[in-house]
Amino acid sequence: MEPTVFIQWKPSYSVGHSLIDRQHRIVIEVINELYLARRRGHQPGRLDALLKRLDQYTKAHLSFEERLLLENGYPDLPAHLELHRVMKARMAGLARLGEAMGEEIAEELFDFLKAWWLHHILEEDMKYSEYLMKE
Repeated sequence: MEPTVFIQWKPSYSVGHSLIDRQHRIVIEVINELYLARRRGHQPGRLDALLKRLDQYTKAHLSFEERLLLENGYPDLPAHLELHRVMKARMAGLARLGEAMGEEIAEELFDFLKAWWLHHILEEDMKYSEYLMKE
């Protein structure tokens, strides 16, 4: 039986900020959509559209998070910005893969997306979660 989701949202992923949590859930939903479209076969252009959507939403989310951290004087902002810079560049490259994505690349892509987002939320974003709650 085929899994219905690639990444299952868990309450432990919450950073305690409703907008950030909502945005993280949307990122995970788009990754799940992309994963299922790839596994089930797809209409031409569907992977391209989903990868572009993920790229655009990732950039919008990371920019929102950066503004929030800047406004709140987050002390580790420079290091957090560097992580975001690297991810934005990586997503721009991935967004160009689309229909040309072979099986091996697809596996690497999904492994990367899952590992990066879960690490980022559970490790990096949780650092500012504690800081924002102290405010």
